Amino acid sequence: MAFLASLLGITLAMPGCTRTPKASSVPITEVQKISFSQQGMARAAITNRIIHCTDQGAEIVLELWDGEEPDSVYPTDASVLQEARELLETYDVGSWNGFKGSNRAVLDGESFGFYVEFTDGSTISAYGTNSFPPHYREVYSALWDLTAPAQEAYELEHPEESSTL
Repeated sequence: MAFLASLLGITLAMPGCTRTPKASSVPITEVQKISFSQQGMARAAITNRIIHCTDQGAEIVLELWDGEEPDSVYPTDASVLQEARELLETYDVGSWNGFKGSNRAVLDGESFGFYVEFTDGSTISAYGTNSFPPHYREVYSALWDLTAPAQEAYELEHPEESSTL
């Protein structure tokens, strides 16, 4: 037992690795808006992706890093929000709420931001730098796939930017 306690003490004392206590898990209900970003050392043209409900269905918004051009908006079917909800349920993303991870020991890594707003007013918020919640890669990969049609349209409209996406 003393060995386990000393290991825990060493782990907690490691410099650069921090995680703040999480807020309570949020139940997954009908998605109103989901916003997610991922950045590494090289800056991509698109820094944030948003899927949100509209009167006509849904839209995918690609926010651009330079701020000089307006965001690119692409209409899509509302079923994309249902797919997002199923993804959030499958990977228990409600447990991500309040995640704030950081690993300053990594010199060249990634950061992410994640926000979901539900129609009942509840939200999920998480972010981190070189520290990620469970199933992060699977969730982000699937969300990228959901927004791929918008990115493909953007690349056709802006071929000069496609190498930096």
